[in-house]
Amino acid sequence: MEFEFKLEIMNDCVALGLLEGDEVLVSTVEKPRSNGKDLAVFEAAGELSISTFTR
Repeated sequence: MEFEFKLEIMNDCVALGLLEGDEVLVSTVEKPRSNGKDLAVFEAAGELSISTFTR
């Protein structure tokens, strides 16, 4: 069972400090805190998106 995977950034997101071609390591075990600083990966319509996590 794998607990992490790499995600390649497809579009610049300067607000998050991510540029096209960057790779991020995503954990499937750790849960993001809703502090607005942790990043979370969401799946919608079969595509993965990365964003800050807030409630």
